[in-house]
Amino acid sequence: MNLIKFKRYIKIKSKIWWLLAIIIILILVASELFLPKSFHAKFCEINIPEGANSEKIAELLTSKKLIKNKLFFKLYIKTFGIEKKLQSGIYVLSPTYSLWQICKMLEGQEKAKLLVKVTIPEGSKLTKIADLFAEKGLISKQQFLDFANFKAKVYFQNNYPFLKQNPETNIEGFLFPDTYLFTKGPTSPELIFEPMLKQFKNKIFSLWQNQPKTQNLNFYQTLILASIIEREAYLKEEMPYIASVFYNRLKNGYRLASCVTVFYALGDIDRTYLTYKDLKIDSKYNTYKYQGLPPTPIASPGIISFKAAMNPEKSDYLYFVAKGNGSHHFSKSFKEHEFYRKKYLKALRS
Repeated sequence: MNLIKFKRYIKIKSKIWWLLAIIIILILVASELFLPKSFHAKFCEINIPEGANSEKIAELLTSKKLIKNKLFFKLYIKTFGIEKKLQSGIYVLSPTYSLWQICKMLEGQEKAKLLVKVTIPEGSKLTKIADLFAEKGLISKQQFLDFANFKAKVYFQNNYPFLKQNPETNIEGFLFPDTYLFTKGPTSPELIFEPMLKQFKNKIFSLWQNQPKTQNLNFYQTLILASIIEREAYLKEEMPYIASVFYNRLKNGYRLASCVTVFYALGDIDRTYLTYKDLKIDSKYNTYKYQGLPPTPIASPGIISFKAAMNPEKSDYLYFVAKGNGSHHFSKSFKEHEFYRKKYLKALRS
């Protein structure tokens, strides 16, 4: 073989090796980009926070075992200008999705289950819960309230028979306060109410069925009282004592005289105090004026307040007054109560 032929041979060989190298690189890139990390269909929730950079998103995807190579992910989204297109939110993704699919989903170009988180605080009333769902764009406030007040009981009472113990048409108090996930976008009221009623069954009604009770109120009455305790108490440890005050007042024929029931009667007022005029409102929820429990719960109680309503602390207390720091002073006599009421009221005004 002469020198010219040899050089030509080396040149051809070199091109072949380069071509093979390029092919191998393309195969590796394609493998990283289009083959999933796993072929097992296991879905998981991932929350991409607002303003998350490529490093943070890569860490989240890696921690959930959704991608194979964190460095490749960062290189890919930076090279193709995708980084700034990735959207925050809660997604349900699977390792069976390829990196390319995941990126498209995070860009919003492919359908992915983008979720919305709704947290219902303990002591929330229906109007407040309706506001929370409306703010997330899941349902209008009016649609939520119409369903809650007139349709939900009939629609769900066969699956959740405890609703039949409710003599009213609305389901105030039955939507368990917790954090829920819903698919982003307008949602039917049936899909919104189902998980809250299911949690109520698991968390509240199961307590009623499985734990002993020291009082003789029925389930719905206990729920009403629990909602009042939830709204009155700031400290969880005081709930059994607040419950004892209300039971003692009922036993002795006193009116409950609960401020929070009057607030419920007044509706959504932007005040933290009541006036003497407020206490004269003619409403069955005005427990300063009417004997016994109000007609319905006034909010959604949590587990601790419901336990307190089932099994209050044993005491002789008949009154309590807020100290202004979240705690209350409990009294056995009206004279003692008036002394401390004036004392703490004076301290608040000074």
